[in-house]
This record gives sequence, structure tokens and C-alpha cells, in this order.
Amino acid sequence: MSTYKRFAVAGVGNVGKFIAEELVSQLVAGRADQVTLLTREGSNNPVVAALAELGAKVVHVNYDSIDSLFSALAGIEVVVSVLGYAGIVISQLNLAEAAKAANISLFVPSEFGIPQQVRIPLGEEITKRLGPVPMTTFYNGMFSDILFKIAYYAGLILSGGEALVPGDGTRDVSFTTCNDTGRYVAHVLTMLPRSRLNGRNFRIEGQRACLNGIIGEYESRTGKAIRVTYLPTKNLEKAVAVNENDMLSGIRLLLATGKGVVGVEVEVDNHEFPDWNPRRVIDVLLS
Repeated sequence: MSTYKRFAVAGVGNVGKFIAEELVSQLVAGRADQVTLLTREGSNNPVVAALAELGAKVVHVNYDSIDSLFSALAGIEVVVSVLGYAGIVISQLNLAEAAKAANISLFVPSEFGIPQQVRIPLGEEITKRLGPVPMTTFYNGMFSDILFKIAYYAGLILSGGEALVPGDGTRDVSFTTCNDTGRYVAHVLTMLPRSRLNGRNFRIEGQRACLNGIIGEYESRTGKAIRVTYLPTKNLEKAVAVNENDMLSGIRLLLATGKGVVGVEVEVDNHEFPDWNPRRVIDVLLS
């Protein structure tokens, strides 16, 4: 069985650090031969330093320079882009072009989240830059540990006693933690044969549930009442119509209209990692 062995990770931030950590774990276990972390000049990311001590190779790059990225990708088979919103357009397109020039075997774009995520470059834009290089995407839904623990702007930090719920709160949403996403991505990239990776869209979820149900379970488990404010769908539609760059309203509109899932349930690929056992949202909320 032919599997990929040499990886490069671009973006070791909120999500990327978990993918990088899990790939380095595979390196330590002997299931990968090389893990290269691409970082910007002057970066002092402590996660990168810690992973370097475990065997990861660190290469400083200039994302504005295709030549710089090309040199960093020498000998790499798989490029995993986990660039954040600030670099998801120009930097990722440059990375894709460099991947093509370096004869990379597989490119994983930074399209984690839900399939219709707003303000992310269209697949055809990346495909054009990649040329013959196949692309594999991972859709994991909303990052539950970010949405309910860190993203105060989203209004769903339930420990504060209040919640802003898009729509009527009855539509299902796919949720997965950053760590569980990293574990899944690293597992399939190192364990599945190339033929089952190339050109594939992986749809995964730690849990599928509606926001009303999550809030209700939290209230039941903690004894705390949550004051819920519902954001009418029509108001979200107006906000997006006025400003298409309003990412928060765009994501809220997707959740309010039933587009917050990774796909229909029969499309979910959790089975590709039988021992995955991802965390449920309530586990995140109570941690």
C-alpha cells in the first residue's frame, strides 16, 4: 500500500498547530518521514519551536514570493495549507502555484469548516494555480472549541449566561474540535493509500446538533439558565446584501438556513478513522 510520507504544513495557528502536532506524532511513530513547518521570517511561535525539538523541520518563507515557497517545498509530497483569513487568498494562491512548480503530489487547501464558507477562494481559483496537482479538502463544520470558548464576537460563550442564535435555532449544524480535526487529518493522510485521498472531499463531524438542543443540554447539565436572543434570518440576509464581506453575518446566515452541516449524513466520512471518537459539544462546554 503506497502512502504519503513527506508533509509540509503552512500556517501553525489556532487550527494548524493541531494538524502539525498530529503529523509530528506520526513522524515520531515512524508513519511519516518528514514534516516541514513553513513559518514567516521573524516568527517566534512556541508551538513551532516545540515541534522542531521532536523532529519537525522549520523553514522560514516569504508568502509573497513563489520562489521562496518553491524552495521550501523541495522533496515534499503533501502540502497542507492551514492559513488563516489574512493569508487565505494571496498567500494560499502563491502556495498552490509553488506546489505545482515543485511537483507536489497532493494539496490540501485551507477550506476547513463548512462547504459553503464565505469569503474563501473558489476551488477553481486554486485548481487553476495547481494545474495537474490533485487537491483533497476537509470539511469539519464549525470548530466547537473556538465557537463556544474563544469567539466572543459570535455570542455563543454560554458560560456568560447569554447566547445569540442565528435563525430559530432548530437547524442542525456540524461541530468538530480543532484537536479532533487535526487527529483525523493526520490519520487519513498517513494511513490511507494515495488512491483514496487524491481529489477527495472528506466530510467529518464530532457531532451534528441544533443550537437550541446544545443550549438546552448545557442548561440541564449545569442548572444555569441561558438568555437567548434569536437573530432573524431576514436581518442576516439584509446584512449580507449590504456588505458581502460581512463574514460573521454570512456564517450566521448559513447556520440559520440549514447550510451549517458538512453534507447529508450518508456522506460523512467518520468511518475512515474507526478509533477517532471525537468530542461532543457538551464535553467542550463543560471542560
